[in-house]
Amino acid sequence: MKKLSTFILFLVAIQPSLATHVIGGEISVKRTSPQSLNYQIKVNLYMDETTGAIASAGQHDVSICVGEKGQILKASRKIKIQIGTNISLNVYDMSYTYAAPGVYTVSVGLENRAGDLVNISANNNAPFHIQTTFVTNIPNSTPTFEQGIDTQAAPLKQVYSYSQKAIDAEGDSLVYRLASIKRGQPEICTGREIESYKYPNEVTKEGTFKINPQTGNVTWIAPTQVGRYAYVVVVEEWREGQKISETYREISMTTEDRGGVPIVIPPYEYLDNGLIMSIDKKRTDELWVYPSPVQKTLKVVLNYRKAQPVHFQIISSTGKVMATQEILESRQMHVHELELGDLPTGVYFIKTLDASSLTIKFVKQ
Repeated sequence: MKKLSTFILFLVAIQPSLATHVIGGEISVKRTSPQSLNYQIKVNLYMDETTGAIASAGQHDVSICVGEKGQILKASRKIKIQIGTNISLNVYDMSYTYAAPGVYTVSVGLENRAGDLVNISANNNAPFHIQTTFVTNIPNSTPTFEQGIDTQAAPLKQVYSYSQKAIDAEGDSLVYRLASIKRGQPEICTGREIESYKYPNEVTKEGTFKINPQTGNVTWIAPTQVGRYAYVVVVEEWREGQKISETYREISMTTEDRGGVPIVIPPYEYLDNGLIMSIDKKRTDELWVYPSPVQKTLKVVLNYRKAQPVHFQIISSTGKVMATQEILESRQMHVHELELGDLPTGVYFIKTLDASSLTIKFVKQ
């Protein structure tokens, strides 16, 4: 009986580690030859080596959904690097040849997302999920991130800023946005949004949590509750006006009370990537502009739920229509550059003339 009790205690001791070691990750793909559809698929997983050391050591391989005919293949761990006091980077890779050109989504789902997340209810029942979608009709490598995921501790009631900048080997245009984390469904190779998920500033409904769509810099002004949070950065890769890949990176971070003089917390803003839209999370029409302030060239990005033409106006702060632009081609994503060198300095608005009626402010210098 004593031996049995000892064994049960041992199982209880290791259970938290078996369920709480993955704190983030992303997937990249690289075409290996212009003559074939062979791709190197690489999975980066960041693991907690404090509470999850046993599970991390045992994660020798991962199952990758390659996005073709439901195939799930094993990839072994090739590298394990300690990148912080408590964090390791684990790299798994494999190669795969697709049968035909198309759009594919590779994904990984694990029952091991780090637990006790402040911004997810009952998160122990939310398996970890990352994915990358890409086209195979052109030679390409998806973007890779400049920095790994480390402890990322954010000071309480201070500005948190962290770069999620990516590099693209072919020099394609990159656009960044934030998204809800997904619940993995490994058995069917899909992920779905977690209904209870809240963006970090949404937990207490204080301050702002944003990403710069051009640079990938994430800013939270400011954390007000101690704990561990998770969020997702999506990097879209564009070439000649067409989106050719989308990489979904999940990151977790902690907030700590380090003392010091607290900043003034700004009014709560629902996460919108700089776009004015309904608070309804189910809505996905998006509008953002950058840079602002702008001196000469303003980039306007519209992302609709369904492909459609675009029609919008530039309106002054007094309500005067300064310019109107209409593009008849139906697309789900529109990216336009506006030359505003002759526009007088001041505050302006861009408003779409469609059912979504999106509006966003920018400053002309």
